[in-house]
Amino acid sequence: KAAGVYVEIHLADGKVEILEKTMDRLEQTLPVDFIRVHRSYLVDVNRINSYGHAGGGNYRVILKNGLEIPVSRLKYKELQERFEMGK
Repeated sequence: KAAGVYVEIHLADGKVEILEKTMDRLEQTLPVDFIRVHRSYLVDVNRINSYGHAGGGNYRVILKNGLEIPVSRLKYKELQERFEMGK
């Protein structure tokens, strides 16, 4: 999750770490299992439980741990294409 010039990394064990990197820089270093779903969020596709329309022109990803992440309209289309191709 973007936090100004920092990035909050939410780990699988529930811990949160802060990195002094921009989302763009972080995105370049992550494996292909990560997808940018919003200008402020990157998600590991293996942690996605479901995704869909959230009403009112909004979209979301629901992670396996129950956390909901917003998805931009443009990124929603990319997310759909990725899942149609088998992640």
